[in-house]
Amino acid sequence: MSNNNQVFPPLSSEEKLEFFIERAEALARYFSENFRNADISKIGISRNTNVEGDEWKFHTLTYGLICLIRLFFLPGEKIVLYPIQPDIRKQRRLQPENVPLRKLSTEPRWCEAVEQAIEAINQFFFGIDTPPDAEPLNLPYTYNGKPVTRLEEFSTIMYGEIIHFNIEKHRTYKQWKKAPGDLFSNLLTDFITTAFYISLQIIPPVSEVSKQELHRLKT
Repeated sequence: MSNNNQVFPPLSSEEKLEFFIERAEALARYFSENFRNADISKIGISRNTNVEGDEWKFHTLTYGLICLIRLFFLPGEKIVLYPIQPDIRKQRRLQPENVPLRKLSTEPRWCEAVEQAIEAINQFFFGIDTPPDAEPLNLPYTYNGKPVTRLEEFSTIMYGEIIHFNIEKHRTYKQWKKAPGDLFSNLLTDFITTAFYISLQIIPPVSEVSKQELHRLKT
């Protein structure tokens, strides 16, 4: 019989690095296996006129992609690179020293790579050269007369539809789907662009320097 009260020792820095590398390599395989050929239908969105509501839809591969990268964003995860708070009204530009992953090592090359990744995501959500208390970056789309921010879009779609992490976000997602005009398709397109950029341009460099740091720690 299993002991549900069993207490496990905390993960070591080496184990956390190994886990980050494993997730990043799984992400790389995912792209290699599914996007090797340039098939725009796999990375875009489409309108399915054969279903009730004539709704815009993600390709199912997008769901798999977000499930792979979610651990890099969920607060409390061992390999979180950019924790996005459930209540994004409390979210501000992340300072690298406040990210647990950044604290795994003091080796300069490791620190620089992680800080660059965090800053790159900061720029996506808050803009370039903005102060620490900057408001999230507005997209050129509005809903009910208010601008939608990229941070709101990203967290709402990721936690409210693909992962169903937050029921409030799921309700917002459903409201966006019913909005007139191109709001929903524009938000989906921006979401996919952001997810692909983070997956292909931001996570891999951190994975590479993690391999180097893991080797250094082991030797």
